[in-house]
Amino acid sequence: MTRIAIACPGPSLLYTYDHLSDDLTLAINGAAALVPHDWWCVGDAVVLKWYPHAVPLQGVYTQDTWWSRYRPDLRVEHLHWDTLRCAPPHHGQPWDTTLPAAIALAAHLGATHVDLYGCDWQGGDYAPGVLAYDGPADLRPNRWQTEQIQAYRVAEACRLTLTRHLPKAAP
Repeated sequence: MTRIAIACPGPSLLYTYDHLSDDLTLAINGAAALVPHDWWCVGDAVVLKWYPHAVPLQGVYTQDTWWSRYRPDLRVEHLHWDTLRCAPPHHGQPWDTTLPAAIALAAHLGATHVDLYGCDWQGGDYAPGVLAYDGPADLRPNRWQTEQIQAYRVAEACRLTLTRHLPKAAP
């Protein structure tokens, strides 16, 4: 069984991240500035230039074919979102945010189980040290609900088990 950690840039990332039981780590957008990662999953490639010290060990996964103009220093593999469609369409696309795309990448890399860290699905806050990005997907009123539906849809289509790690409640 291959376990892959997906580090999302939500506020709980700093309180929940523990990749020690995972074989690989995928960092979504600004989470790449906070955790060591094998793959950097970026919806909009402009985010790459915001974190000049973030360097993935293996590759970059984006929906942009021109990602290297933002980070020509990254000499790693590149995969495009369109190459890994494993889920049924949702409004013409299986996903429109980075988390469902990262789940598809995890399946492509051989995962059977995915651990989600910093996946808060509420509010508009980001972990300290992560720049806020208000792209088109972030501005929708139902953004978190849509992402959650898409994430579980992609996981089901790819036959993955998801475990969402949340901070422990105070005693």
